[in-house]
Amino acid sequence: MRTEKLLVVFVFLGVMYSCSSDENNSNGDNTNQNPGFEYFASSSNYFWKDFVTLCNAEELYDTGLPVTDLYGFAVSGNDIYQGAEARFRTVYSGNDHYLNFGGCVLKNNTILYSDTGEGTAVRYVAVKGSDVYYLSMHMSEVTGQPVAPKLWKNGVMQYELIGPYNGNWSTANPWTFDLCVVGTDVYVGGWQSNGGSSFTTQCGYWKNGNFIQVTYGQDPAVFAKSKLKVTENGDVYFMTGFSVGGLRYQSKIFKNGVEFPITYEGVRSVFFDFDISGTDLYIVGTDIDESNNSTKTIWKNGTPIYFSFPENNYEEMTKISISDNRVFTGSYSSYNMTIWELNPAAGSLAKVGSKSEPYGVGLTQLYVRKK
Repeated sequence: MRTEKLLVVFVFLGVMYSCSSDENNSNGDNTNQNPGFEYFASSSNYFWKDFVTLCNAEELYDTGLPVTDLYGFAVSGNDIYQGAEARFRTVYSGNDHYLNFGGCVLKNNTILYSDTGEGTAVRYVAVKGSDVYYLSMHMSEVTGQPVAPKLWKNGVMQYELIGPYNGNWSTANPWTFDLCVVGTDVYVGGWQSNGGSSFTTQCGYWKNGNFIQVTYGQDPAVFAKSKLKVTENGDVYFMTGFSVGGLRYQSKIFKNGVEFPITYEGVRSVFFDFDISGTDLYIVGTDIDESNNSTKTIWKNGTPIYFSFPENNYEEMTKISISDNRVFTGSYSSYNMTIWELNPAAGSLAKVGSKSEPYGVGLTQLYVRKK
């Protein structure tokens, strides 16, 4: 065993993925070592519950659903909601024409909402009571850039998400990530570049359609992994990356607009995901030294937690979810997905279960809840 360092941050996962119900369980080890919890995880190709494959995109397409990629999921009771993208076709709107991805929202393997008016891909879904919220990304076939993301509620478009550059979509590139609904407030994380040679990028979130800047930078690529979480009492946590001193992707986290202090031993650190439990913030990421060697890391309230990770296990650990004050992390390799439970006091990880698939496996989201 070798000692690795883990940084953990707690975040409430309000946006999750749903999937179709192919319960083919012929591939991989799906032993659940902790059946007191339910485990939901997704990649662009697969959705799993308790280490059983409930759907994969190819089989959905073969059954007649025009789905090619799976995106954000949400779990509400026994129902699973999922954003999806479909095969390309072209439609026309005004003087511009768009790639129509056939974006849709699935509920338990059935199309619940779809939008074919303009080219869309549904990336994020949130459920609050009986209301279903989702984000659609619109791409211009001419420029290949996003046009205007839109927020939807129960199949009805609520508003376009206009950024800090006055909606000049010909030069500004808006992107959205993460969707949270707290009370009657809707939060959408995102960023927008002004285009041109300077590429000044403002990064922040929309609250009920109004953009609030958290930070800005010169390199829009560093914001690609940004994440947003909002607690029930209205605290806004915002995770993003930076270009600092020529070293790209120095990640940072802000709480209500104020940078959260993080300790790391290398020259920079990269954050992949975070979660919140009460007043505790857990982050999962990697610490990178001067030779560009990385160490898997979990931080609790900015301080690294040291733990043992299996020797010769090269899975990327990129997701975290907290339930009942228990900390779970997710890792993946080319064909395998694994969920672990962290013991912060002992600095140890226990394998909960894993799942192998014949096609490529990533890990785009993890959600754990107590039964």
